[in-house]
Amino acid sequence: MSHFPTLNELIAMDDQAMFDHIARHLLSQARRCTEADPNQCLYRDGHGGACAVGAIIPDALYCPTMEHKNLHALIEDIYRYGSTDQRVLAAVLQRNHGMLRALQHMHDGQPVHEWPRSLAGIADAYGLCDEVVTRLAPHSASRHDAIVAPAWPAHPAREPVSTMVRPWAFESLMQTVLAAPDALPPPAHMADIHFFSGAHHGCEEREEAREVSCA
Repeated sequence: MSHFPTLNELIAMDDQAMFDHIARHLLSQARRCTEADPNQCLYRDGHGGACAVGAIIPDALYCPTMEHKNLHALIEDIYRYGSTDQRVLAAVLQRNHGMLRALQHMHDGQPVHEWPRSLAGIADAYGLCDEVVTRLAPHSASRHDAIVAPAWPAHPAREPVSTMVRPWAFESLMQTVLAAPDALPPPAHMADIHFFSGAHHGCEEREEAREVSCA
């Protein structure tokens, strides 16, 4: 697999393969992907750097107009304005929304030296193997004292979910994207947006959708 997956490679990833790819990228990069202002994170920095979500966006589908949007807004804008292939990307991001939010919060809000422990904790929370973490950072990763970036705000009335689209619904969503991309509405409701007080990708408040397609 190349540094950034192709769309077909991305579609073929299960949760473990996606986690491994992102963890390998972040631990090898060993720095946040930011603008000159370190509090403003980027999906891509133009120099090979990428955040957790940016690490799985195919080169052919990335656009600079994706920047300065949180994950919720990025998915919503792609559904509204993206090309058919970009909407397939949005479907994958929506399918894995919970895990991606946790990884994104870790990238944006935690010191780099804490990433191995947080990655191990996220792997544990999602029932995944953390072998890639222990191999790349053998002296740092420990589930016993993992610092885990929250994947969702505390909400006593509901249990957290690992994905926005269940596996049984993903195939239907993909069929809708490919069969009638112009008719696909944006996601009606997604998890509450929550950010750390440090670096971030977008404002906490919802913004008006902006076109993301490069076509």
